[in-house]
Amino acid sequence: MKRPPSIWITQILIGILVLIFCSNVLRNLRLDLTQSISRQLIGRLVILSLLSFLLFAFWGLVKKKQWGKWMGICSLLLIWAMMTYSQLFPYNQRYEYNNNAQMAGAKSGMIMMQVGMIILILRLAFSKKVNRFFQNQSDEVNS
Repeated sequence: MKRPPSIWITQILIGILVLIFCSNVLRNLRLDLTQSISRQLIGRLVILSLLSFLLFAFWGLVKKKQWGKWMGICSLLLIWAMMTYSQLFPYNQRYEYNNNAQMAGAKSGMIMMQVGMIILILRLAFSKKVNRFFQNQSDEVNS
């Protein structure tokens, strides 16, 4: 059976997030002596654990495993939570809107991203095509 589009999109999003986390790990290999070393190590452990979780989710989706589906859903929920947090509490707002049309466009874009993520999560969790895709895998293993 062909891989449903929601699985492809999930794998692409997870792959992008893995690349971002890998670049973050590679960029921050050296220790900063101006900050607490234990705090830096805890931060690195959190990033590495998230990275390993995302890699397992990606691998589970590639191998058509049921646990990969649920790890993929958890990964999408993680991405959605990070998106929502960054929109509600921006770290450093580097842009200013010149007029109301720009602000309305930015807000509508944010809403469309949120709705798109919710639809993708629901499709991956409850779609009949996705369930058949993973069901066919378990049938192939049993036969």
